Amino acid sequence: LSRRFFLHVGSRQILHFDIHTNPTTNWMRKVLKFAVRKQIQAGKTFHYFLSDNDSIFGKRFTKYLERIGIKHKKPLFALLGRTVTRNVG
Repeated sequence: LSRRFFLHVGSRQILHFDIHTNPTTNWMRKVLKFAVRKQIQAGKTFHYFLSDNDSIFGKRFTKYLERIGIKHKKPLFALLGRTVTRNVG
C-alpha cells in the first residue's frame, strides 16, 4: 500500500490523507487537485510540494505542478536515494 498525505509545515496540520494499492502519476495528480481545491476553499494556498524520489513524482508530475503554480522540491536525501540518519551522542 502507498500512503500519501499533504501536511502544512507551519502548523503541522494534515490537509489530506490517501491510500492506494498501485499509485500512478495520474492518480497523484487527482489527489493533489482535490487537496489544492479543498485548501483554496479554506482560503489557503500551496507554494511548494515536497516529495521523495518515487517514480510517480517524475518530470511529468513536476511539469503539472509548474502549470498550477507550485514549486516541486525534492530533499537532497531523496535525490541521492538514501535514508538520512542522525547519530546522537
